[in-house]
Amino acid sequence: MPSPHSYPGDMTDDAAAEVVGGLDQPPDLQPEHGSLRLAAPEDDWSRADWEKVAAAALRKSRRLRDDDPDDAVWSALARTTYDGITVPPLGTLDLLDDLATSGRPTRAGGWDVRTRTSGDSAAAVRDLESGATSLWLLADEVGADLAAALDGVRLDLAPVVLESPTLEQAESLVALGPLHPDSNLGATDETELAAFARLGLQAGVRAVVVDGTTVHEDGASDGQELGWLLARGAAVLRTLEAAGIPAEQGFGLVELRLAATDEQFATIAKLRAAQVTFLTPPYTLGDLRAVMVEGPSREAIEMVEVK
Repeated sequence: MPSPHSYPGDMTDDAAAEVVGGLDQPPDLQPEHGSLRLAAPEDDWSRADWEKVAAAALRKSRRLRDDDPDDAVWSALARTTYDGITVPPLGTLDLLDDLATSGRPTRAGGWDVRTRTSGDSAAAVRDLESGATSLWLLADEVGADLAAALDGVRLDLAPVVLESPTLEQAESLVALGPLHPDSNLGATDETELAAFARLGLQAGVRAVVVDGTTVHEDGASDGQELGWLLARGAAVLRTLEAAGIPAEQGFGLVELRLAATDEQFATIAKLRAAQVTFLTPPYTLGDLRAVMVEGPSREAIEMVEVK
């Protein structure tokens, strides 16, 4: 029986294809790079002015000695990430001298606003009607009665992603279908990976989560998190291939997750670094396997399996 609910996140394929990243501003509101100035002439400070004020503050806090030069503030205020990358206290134009970008990234589809739910179906429906577009269902808190936990939810409109599910719970969700294709049955370990994958193929949804936030929470650096994500993703595809599910199908079953923190620029860099496009399915290279990917700067990279 049709539900009376419709959610803000529902959009057609045509509408989704037109969405691009960034802000669409009139050209006359986009000044030339480096041309912005502060409002008043007396606010036009130089690099030396900033160094002098910052050095005075650091001398008061004993982080600089009285005989240290003012420009020592750059090293005193710089910090080093877990990956050994030095981050200066200010971003300045000279840092861009040897860098080039490929413009603003594009995206397909709208934003996904996912809200956690642990069995309160009325609260889940309120969240969806108030702007959320998908549900993150804590399966271990719901138990066997997924139907009650999702009562009133239009499963064809709102994707549901299971966290820590059993295979029986995943089967229960599929039985409630049809499901939105962005739903995920939530498998994370090797135990029943192939069974989850076959169930996902049957239901037309994703089935596996490769969750980099788990190693992030254990103290991994951004680089280590990305490395783990790629290694784990490759291991998942190998497991599915061994179970008779080709990589072409396996790619579409996997959802990747990365941690986003209050370190805004580091998070942006990490997400951009993870945006690789597979140009070909995996192929044999002698007795090894390889795949061609497109990197963030649109360069083609051949990734070869190492034994």
